[in-house]
Amino acid sequence: MINLFLFTQQVKSAGTLSWHYVQYPTWNQWRSDFDIRYVSGGHSYSTSYDNYGWWPAFKVDNGNLVYILGRNKGEASSNNVYVKTNLSYPLDNNYILVQWIVTNHDTEPHYVSLASHTDVQIIDNDRARVDWYGGNRGLTMTQDKKFFELYNTKLTLLVRDGYGVTNVDDFWFGEWWPSHQHYWDNRTDRKSLVGRDSAFSIGWHKRAIYPHQTLTFGVLLGVGDNLKSPPIINVTTNFQQNYNPNSKVNVTVIVQDYDAGETITLYCNFPNGITKYHNKSLTSWKAGSHGLNESYSFEVTLGTTVSSYPLTVWANDGLYKSNVFTKQLLVNQAPKLTITNTIASTYYTGGTVDVQGKLWDDTYAVISYQFDNDFAFSVNSQIDCYNVEVPFRKTFPLRQKVLSYGSHVLHIWATDEFRVKSTQYDFPFTYVQLHAPEIMLTTDFNDSVHYNNKIFVSGQFRDLDVGDTLTLSVKYPTDDPTAPFNPFYTVTSQGEWVKFDFEYTIPHLDAGNHSLIFVVVDQRGSNSRDAIFTFTNVKYPNPSPVPSPSPIPTPIDTKPPSGHYIDSNETTTYVPTYTSDSNGDPTITYVPSNTSFYFITQSKPPPKRTPDLPPTPPHLH
Repeated sequence: MINLFLFTQQVKSAGTLSWHYVQYPTWNQWRSDFDIRYVSGGHSYSTSYDNYGWWPAFKVDNGNLVYILGRNKGEASSNNVYVKTNLSYPLDNNYILVQWIVTNHDTEPHYVSLASHTDVQIIDNDRARVDWYGGNRGLTMTQDKKFFELYNTKLTLLVRDGYGVTNVDDFWFGEWWPSHQHYWDNRTDRKSLVGRDSAFSIGWHKRAIYPHQTLTFGVLLGVGDNLKSPPIINVTTNFQQNYNPNSKVNVTVIVQDYDAGETITLYCNFPNGITKYHNKSLTSWKAGSHGLNESYSFEVTLGTTVSSYPLTVWANDGLYKSNVFTKQLLVNQAPKLTITNTIASTYYTGGTVDVQGKLWDDTYAVISYQFDNDFAFSVNSQIDCYNVEVPFRKTFPLRQKVLSYGSHVLHIWATDEFRVKSTQYDFPFTYVQLHAPEIMLTTDFNDSVHYNNKIFVSGQFRDLDVGDTLTLSVKYPTDDPTAPFNPFYTVTSQGEWVKFDFEYTIPHLDAGNHSLIFVVVDQRGSNSRDAIFTFTNVKYPNPSPVPSPSPIPTPIDTKPPSGHYIDSNETTTYVPTYTSDSNGDPTITYVPSNTSFYFITQSKPPPKRTPDLPPTPPHLH
């Protein structure tokens, strides 16, 4: 059968390699995304049999396989996970970087698996010899028929340790078979393929992708009649997770190149430590007749502050850039987590986990958790520590989407800004088909409040398990995070919503947002989620003092005995009076106090002189 295709779309090309989206079916099925062609001497040679191109497909979690099609301009989606094809020329016109860019637009994390299959050929030779490239780093296909055009032209596919390459999980090449694309198959032998109709498949398997995260999967394809190989680097240093300030770090790199006679230069970038390298040339070698395999070590000194210090290493052979090694060297200490409350051993439908404890970190951290082998999550709000151990209370819901009734394990740890983990706590628990209490607030409150104002909160709560004893409690803004809640209402559940009202007088608080936290607990200790009522405390810009009551003077009996007189002496002092202003902030007022001393005498005292001016108060600080 002769297949004729009319290409109406624009062909992207640059020198010796070009590519185009495939906008036609193969074997009456839509499978193909794009095709790559080698252009030489005015002729264009497809690198796939019959222009069938590359057949990428992906799946989300354990869902259906979705093909990424050229007729959709290399785009596809499933479960709000989107894939876009991207081809570029990062080295020169002999190499194309093939990438699939995957973005999760869902609100849930997913696992994404992506694979691609190609019925490969070189210069119209579908049975050309195929060898492993660089151990298990890819393949090289050589046009080995002398009577064909462009004898000895090579096609090299780099699937590991190449520039822009995302190391594959699975790589297969072998004899083509029409009914099998070998998605996520993996070869471990080192045999070549000679004289056979050949194909290859690449794959990445079950990579976690969180909401709004983007992953890139890429391989590098090169074609040429004198194709040179990029160098390869391998950094062998066993780096520590955390370092102390001013630490010296020794870095060892192995550099390889398969081409004879080339000059290979090793480079480093380390911009913000005490050592500062800006695209620094570290050393160079001249490759011998069998290529190059050399080792080199150098030292960098980290900075003095808690931070991430990026290290980048690569090599260049004058034509091509190697794979790029990047590492964030951390001046940091791991967070230290202590959980002080008892984590429940039984949870119920709709339940919430309550975690209380103390956390130390040199900056800040978040509380992270995982149910069994599910995705890991973190509670949104960070805990600021800065070298101080601070108390905390955090809550998070059960992952009901993934939890079946029965036995499970809850893992809890702290994670700092560099994703360094604390010691992990593991809590076995049983998930039971009863119900946790529920609560909701019905008050719509957006006003600001001042000291001594009253606010009123309304809400309702319930438990679907009739007969449970429910206790409604509140935690005040002035309470320690780990302090017990304050119970104020108890009722027996009838399975219906129970309304409640709560009155609160604003105490002395800092300006800003504060919260009342309401929770319902049943007699088994199962708690509802937190119902949080947030208000904004505002300070008066010109506070007025709150009057304090004046003291009532104690009457003195001034009637002397017969034949005696009373003499007196009066002194004035200033007494501090402690009170508060209209913001509730403490104030001190100095009040004059007159003290009179009375003497009984037989001599008549002289008349008292009234002073012209009041006494001068002492200087107060």
